[in-house]
Amino acid sequence: MAITITTTIRINANVQDVWKVLTNFEDYKHWNPFIKRISGHLKEGQILDVTINKMSFKPKVLYVEKDKGFEWIGHLIIPRLFDGKHHFKLTTVGNEICFEQLECFSGILVPLFKHKINKDFKNQFTAMNKALKQHVEQGVFL
Repeated sequence: MAITITTTIRINANVQDVWKVLTNFEDYKHWNPFIKRISGHLKEGQILDVTINKMSFKPKVLYVEKDKGFEWIGHLIIPRLFDGKHHFKLTTVGNEICFEQLECFSGILVPLFKHKINKDFKNQFTAMNKALKQHVEQGVFL
């Protein structure tokens, strides 16, 4: 079984500023209510150390394209038990940037977490989207 959730928000800024905030992992602790910490290098094939709420995991970076997005895959304990393939995507739409988070959850434990995925995780993605928008539009990172 697989479950995919997607959240989007429009940000009134240029793509370079949104990318700068999104990839400045050191600053996440100041604005991000969902992802509390990321360490490591945002480069394909690298392993990051990520803390979401009180849970830490080590996803592998699958894709990075400057000013476009990045993707990672993380596992709970072992692959195929509970996997999450998370994509952060930036698209220019007129004078705004559309920021999208998409995550596909798969593995044998997914049915047990269906409610948490569809409600809690989606709410946390939405909270991060709103915080990113506010942080970028306020320009305090410049």
